Amino acid sequence: ASRTDPEVALLISESQNLLGHMLSPAESSRIVTLYVQDKLPIDMILTVMAHFIAKGQRNVSYIEKVLISWREEGICDGIAAERHLGTLEKREDYEAEVAKLLGVKPDGFTAGERTLIARWYEDFAFDADMIEAALLRAGEKNNVRYLSGILKKWHASGYKTPRDIPAEGENL
Repeated sequence: ASRTDPEVALLISESQNLLGHMLSPAESSRIVTLYVQDKLPIDMILTVMAHFIAKGQRNVSYIEKVLISWREEGICDGIAAERHLGTLEKREDYEAEVAKLLGVKPDGFTAGERTLIARWYEDFAFDADMIEAALLRAGEKNNVRYLSGILKKWHASGYKTPRDIPAEGENL
């Protein structure tokens, strides 16, 4: 296909440049299938590939699975992929911030905990100050699930800053 279709040739060439090696026949087949059969645009394939390679993930099978998953979520072009990657980077920052507050490593969170943390920032529009206030309120129960319960109640009550939170013992 790379001999007859200049787009496929470009995709293979750029993929090899990103990976830093000649593609195996299996890798080539996976990448070309994403473009030819799965109808993913080249800019999306290369954008996602560049991102994961920069993060140390050089496995073409992994990148393929991510791209297929994203397509199923409605991420179908390079612009949407870049936007999603931006969201993922923000979420890494959120997780690092929460990990620092909890005194744990950011890579130790479960997928469920990551979802809860993203919700605090994205859905509730809370910042580190609110999370720190919840942590103080939690006392020894300083885990993501317990904090999430506190933050969910505060969000439902309309609290936006630590100043809005009633003193402990008052109605939450």
